[in-house]
Amino acid sequence: MDLNLLCFSFSPTGDSVVSVGGFGLIQSRLGANATPTAHTTLTKPGTWYDIWSSAPDEVVIAVGAPTVGGVQDQVARSTNGGATWALIPMPAYSTATFWSIDMVSATNGFISGTNSAIYKTTNAGASWDSVAATGLPTGETFRKIDFVDANVGWVLQVLQVHWQTLSTKPLMVGQPWTANHTVFPLPVQGRFMAPVCLMQTRVCL
Repeated sequence: MDLNLLCFSFSPTGDSVVSVGGFGLIQSRLGANATPTAHTTLTKPGTWYDIWSSAPDEVVIAVGAPTVGGVQDQVARSTNGGATWALIPMPAYSTATFWSIDMVSATNGFISGTNSAIYKTTNAGASWDSVAATGLPTGETFRKIDFVDANVGWVLQVLQVHWQTLSTKPLMVGQPWTANHTVFPLPVQGRFMAPVCLMQTRVCL
């Protein structure tokens, strides 16, 4: 296995998988006996940090870091299980590195990352709009986002000595985010540098 791979999205049966990682790496294996395919046609040196798929042969969305400053290439999308890919244009003001994606349905979902950035899609990742971050600290990195439905969710904020969850309820009517509670205390010498998650059929390292 390529050690640059950071995140994997498996089909429900486990026979198909799409993986992403460092240096813009995207690989797919569509079928238990299929040969893995490296998608080198999608030129992007930046790292992909998270991935989501709706089904083995349907929509797959990868999120990560921009290649260079001023380039909005942090989101890629496939509509055929990862066989072919396209970069999704982000707003010109979007400079964040995205660490996490969470889709609550086949069409609605959220991504989060640096600069306290949170974006939402309502069309299966074809476009993304920023979410008002009222009540959230500015300039922070949200390494993990998790929504239970289109209105209620949480983000995990990276601090020097702990993770903190912040929640919103409900998002759609514009109520502010509030600090929920602090988890995972760390020694002052350490901190988490990447998300570790096992949710549904997605595994992140």
